[in-house]
Amino acid sequence: AKAEELKYFASKSVWRVVPRSSVGAQRVVGTRWVSCNKGDGEHPEIRCRLVCQEVKTHASEDFFAATPPIEPLRLILSLAADDARKQVTLVDISRAYFNAVIKRRVFVELPPEAGLGRGVVGELLKCMYGTRDAAQGWEQTYRDALEHLGFVRGRASPCIFVHAQRDIQLAVHGDDFFAAGLPSDLGWFERALLTKFEGKVKGRLAHANDD
Repeated sequence: AKAEELKYFASKSVWRVVPRSSVGAQRVVGTRWVSCNKGDGEHPEIRCRLVCQEVKTHASEDFFAATPPIEPLRLILSLAADDARKQVTLVDISRAYFNAVIKRRVFVELPPEAGLGRGVVGELLKCMYGTRDAAQGWEQTYRDALEHLGFVRGRASPCIFVHAQRDIQLAVHGDDFFAAGLPSDLGWFERALLTKFEGKVKGRLAHANDD
């Protein structure tokens, strides 16, 4: 599982390897493995995630990232319920933070499993789980992607979007995209989003008389 995670890091170009001597006086942030069983006792599915152990040290730094209140999710369900033609989709983006380019110089310790020795460290090119601005970086990344697709961000919450031409209402909670619209328009949205980011459609909600 650890080798699979490191292979995924390489595919996403999360860091570049640099000599430790090039870091100078800047702190090298530690990393640690977090393991969990996504299966059960009889059918184990072990996942390992390498996380950065960065702690916020400067109170003046603002790394806020918004999450939507429950009301927009209820509204999306209500809008779909009121129109028998509409459906609701849930799209889950895999390891969302790796899509966000980091905007600071951050160096991390490479795990022993990387087999590179203590003489080198990783300079981050993308956000990792555990970096202070990971959530904020992902928020900016998906916002840019959605606006490129023609969505307009809501005024009440930065996690709410509307596509006026296709009549799609969307709420984003972390790496979950929850949208209501006509089936053909939701199909367009799912394909467009999964072209930009790796993920999967978790399911559709439809009226009982839909095919």
